[in-house]
Amino acid sequence: MTTLKDLRVETVDIHRRRVVDRLLQLYLYEFTAFTRWDVNDEGLYDYPWIERYWTQPGRSVWLFRVGGHPAGFALVGTYSLVLPAGSARSMSEFFVMRKYRRMGVGRAAATAIFDRLPGAWEVAQWRGDLEATAFWRKVIGAYTGGRFDEHAPREPEWAGFVQTFDNGGA
Repeated sequence: MTTLKDLRVETVDIHRRRVVDRLLQLYLYEFTAFTRWDVNDEGLYDYPWIERYWTQPGRSVWLFRVGGHPAGFALVGTYSLVLPAGSARSMSEFFVMRKYRRMGVGRAAATAIFDRLPGAWEVAQWRGDLEATAFWRKVIGAYTGGRFDEHAPREPEWAGFVQTFDNGGA
């Protein structure tokens, strides 16, 4: 039986990006429930920003492993929808494989990342992704003791929910 003590959350450098690239395909596939995205001629989903997570300051790539097996990933960026530009980190992408959901893996991974990167945060979800919104409200609520704000910006490219909080430092 897999337990949370088997969970490892680690940063991934560009030399080990292959596993993240593959998990990213599973993540993007799940988004087709909320988007009109389609695969390219090679049968892959395009994510044109991935290279930036290894090359631009303030961005990072995280891999979650359970029992040594890849279980998910997170991309942490600096793009802001609500807070002033450059003032916060953003949980740009966050994915836990279905096999590891509802076991506390996502909560534990998010908490580990927040703990390692103190400061102001934004976490956004697509409006139609009710499961993700419920997850982040619960995780951020527990992490902050309920001290977070929620916004629903009305930008042309984003109409989902955004939670903001500050866990100190920066």
